[in-house]
Amino acid sequence: MPIQVTQLQEHPCFRELTEDQLRCISPLAKVASFPPGRKLFGEGTPGDYLYFLTSGSVDLFYHLGEGGPVKVDRVTAEEFVDCSVLIPPYKYTATAQSVTEITLLEIDARVLRHLMKEDGQLGFAIQQHILQILMDQVIWFRLSA
Repeated sequence: MPIQVTQLQEHPCFRELTEDQLRCISPLAKVASFPPGRKLFGEGTPGDYLYFLTSGSVDLFYHLGEGGPVKVDRVTAEEFVDCSVLIPPYKYTATAQSVTEITLLEIDARVLRHLMKEDGQLGFAIQQHILQILMDQVIWFRLSA
């Protein structure tokens, strides 16, 4: 069942969108909850969904060289889990696993990509939010190194 527009507005990524834009996205989204230890997706698999975490935390793992998966990040509430599904080749670049019980917005990435192409303002607003989070992560990483 699609979520309400007000539920989308609770996530920072969607706060700047218009009512019409939110009405276009809400049928693509649903709320999902998972227990600790649940694998959401695997590195290299098709990026069918874009996940926006509303509570809990998720670890991201990458395969680096010959070794096994290496934890590279922990995503927490009000962040997205993997934005690579918005750019070609539309595959997840990491493996995501819940650390705690999580609740997230699960959005059909294929249809969202189409909407973002059709509505440039919508696409720009979502991309701008995602880029801001990525820049904040880079700055945090540089300051903590």
